[in-house]
Amino acid sequence: MPPITPHDDEALEELPPLDPSMDEEREGPDDDLTPLLSPLEEDIDLEEDSMEPDADLGLELTDQSEEGDDGHEVVLDIGNLLSLAEEERGGEDADRAGPEALDPAADLADLGEPIVGSLEEGTDEPLEDLVSEDLPELDADEPGDALDEASWLATDALRDEDLPKRAERSWGVTHHAGAGGDIEALALGPERLWVAGRTLVSVGRDGGDTREECALRALRLAPLGGDVVAVTVGGGLERVSPGGSARGIPAVHSALDLSSGASAALSIAVLAQGGTDAFLVAAGSHRVAVTRNGGSSFEPSEVGGRVTQVASGAPTRLLVHGTEGWALLEWGQSGLERIALDAAAEEVACGEHVLVGSLGTVVVMTAADRGLCLSLDRGQSFARVPGCLHVSALALGVRDGRPRAFLASFVESEEKGLIIEIDLASKTAEIVAELGPGDDLAAGDDPDDRARALAWDAETRTLWVATQSGLWRVVPPEWTA
Repeated sequence: MPPITPHDDEALEELPPLDPSMDEEREGPDDDLTPLLSPLEEDIDLEEDSMEPDADLGLELTDQSEEGDDGHEVVLDIGNLLSLAEEERGGEDADRAGPEALDPAADLADLGEPIVGSLEEGTDEPLEDLVSEDLPELDADEPGDALDEASWLATDALRDEDLPKRAERSWGVTHHAGAGGDIEALALGPERLWVAGRTLVSVGRDGGDTREECALRALRLAPLGGDVVAVTVGGGLERVSPGGSARGIPAVHSALDLSSGASAALSIAVLAQGGTDAFLVAAGSHRVAVTRNGGSSFEPSEVGGRVTQVASGAPTRLLVHGTEGWALLEWGQSGLERIALDAAAEEVACGEHVLVGSLGTVVVMTAADRGLCLSLDRGQSFARVPGCLHVSALALGVRDGRPRAFLASFVESEEKGLIIEIDLASKTAEIVAELGPGDDLAAGDDPDDRARALAWDAETRTLWVATQSGLWRVVPPEWTA
């Protein structure tokens, strides 16, 4: 049937009156009916020039004359629409007004099966669909295969990579008494191992002759000849000689543009290529202070970016972030050389608790939440070593003629510390020791007893581990033919 227009007089004459009792000469609704019809016009958005005569508007016209009223009312019967909507919504909250932009002309019976199946507020799916039938396994590569003796991986290894495999023979772990507790830093000198705990202690490299040097609380250490340079809790710098003789190094503050009483987080590194008394100090700014006379005087040097980490080991390398992005600065004989980081290294550099290790042409970079990457070409390119997560301490060295990286990884779910060794040439890693309940480890005051520093002594084949609960020796087993 074509649309009715005002010019179609014949069609208008054939339309039946809305109510047989209504006056045929009545041209339109009374003013009293306008408030009833206005909501309908807003919801349906009727066109003035055309309308679909077959549309079911849900109107029910009743004759109120039987009740004794002289006038007539047009009743908008939306009861059917609301009841249909309630049935389709499957018993959802009755206070809701129904679907948005509800079109009364629409055939609600054709909407199909609803997806709502829960009475919980904010739930838009059936309860049986909220939980997948296939839950992920701990090992994403080989579902269903559990690692032997690794139940403590339950919460910390829910990633696409597993921790490294265990070594065929575990290394020996023993507590070294006399060094105290709450150890923050280690430094291996030519004669002694320096230990920064509640006091500054030194230990003979063979593990004997432990003695307290001075009542100095240090956060970082760097060996300088037979002495050690210590960053104190208050942000000061002290040089300590064996026997406890200590002297302050105040000149560094002016070189770094710091006030003498400022509590700055200083980082230090030895400049092996600058002589026995050369080292640098950084304070997280765009400059470093360099001394070649043991700290008597310093020269400030701009490095073109904010220093975020000073690498342990040699040669001296700095991790910086500037307008040109992330880069490694290598301090050589001719000065600083800048090497931009690739995508793999930049990903790690943006992580939490970043550590950098340096050993010849090898650079190792770790982040507690992003794993480890290493470079064999001075930082020109990096490759990831899987499984090296939650690293809290890092040291590089040579064992059995091959360059190695030693990591301390902490598994929070079981409060276990793992010692991981990486063969840098083959880029393979394995767990060589475990620190935690069940070993000869005294519980520390802090339940989160992760390793804070590592030092590898190639001559005595000893990995020294500093923790909250004290100093530990980790020694590889003696291999026999």
